[in-house]
Amino acid sequence: MTLYKGIVEPRTVPVQVKDKWYEKLIELESVIYSRIMTKIPNEQAFISKLADPSATAWSAFVSPYWQDADLIRLKQNVKIHMAGPKYINKIKKAYVEDKRFAKGVYDARFVLNSLDMFRYTLGGVGIRYETGWGALYKAVGVLTGDTRVAFYIGANEVFQPPVVNAFDESIVRFLRPALIAELTQGAVLATYAIEKNMTNLRDLVINTVNAKIAKIVNALKKPEFTTVELKLAMEDLDNDGVEELVVIARAE
Repeated sequence: MTLYKGIVEPRTVPVQVKDKWYEKLIELESVIYSRIMTKIPNEQAFISKLADPSATAWSAFVSPYWQDADLIRLKQNVKIHMAGPKYINKIKKAYVEDKRFAKGVYDARFVLNSLDMFRYTLGGVGIRYETGWGALYKAVGVLTGDTRVAFYIGANEVFQPPVVNAFDESIVRFLRPALIAELTQGAVLATYAIEKNMTNLRDLVINTVNAKIAKIVNALKKPEFTTVELKLAMEDLDNDGVEELVVIARAE
C-alpha cells in the first residue's frame, strides 16, 4: 500500500518572493497598459468587447425566479453600456496620468502587506525553488507518478512507498493540476475556518472538497487499483496534542 500524509499550514512568504512579484509587475506596467488599450481603445470597443458580452452573461446568470428578474437584467445592461468613458478614463489615470497602478502595487508590497495572504496557498503547494514542495503537491505527486517526491519527505510527514501512477499516463499532466487546485481551494477555506475556530464550517469545507475529489479519483483511477484516496482531514500528525489540517494520499 502506498501512503502519504502531510500537514497543511500557512507558511511565511519569503521576502524575495514578495520583491520578485513587485519588480515584475512594475516591469510589465507599460506592457499591461498597451495591451488593454489595444483591445479597448475607445467606447465602441468597450461596448462590443466588454459591455455586450457582460450583459449577455449576466442575463443568463440571473434566475428567472428572482423578483423583478427582467428589471435586474435591464439595470445591469444599461449601467454597463454607460460605463465606457469612465472605464477608459480610469485606465488612463491608473497607468499614465496619476500612476495609480504603480502606487497600488507599491502599497500592496510595502504598505498594506497584502502579499502575506499568499501564505495560505504557499502552505499547501510551496514554491519548489524557494521553500520546496508543499504537502498538497506531494500528495498528488505520490499518486501521479512523480518519483521525485520520495526524495523530499520531511519531518512530520508520513510516506510509505512506492510512488505510483494510479491514473492513465495520458491524462496525468491534466489531472495533476486539477487535483492540486481542488485541494488548494479546500485547504485555504478550511484554514480560514480553523483560524476563526469555526469547526462546523471547517468540517463542511473538508467534506465538500473530499466528495468532489473522490468523484474525480474514482472515475479515473486504473482498474488494477482497488482503492485510491486523496483527501483533507484533521489529525495530530506531529504528536503535539493538537489536530492539524493534513492531506492524505493512499493507493492499493
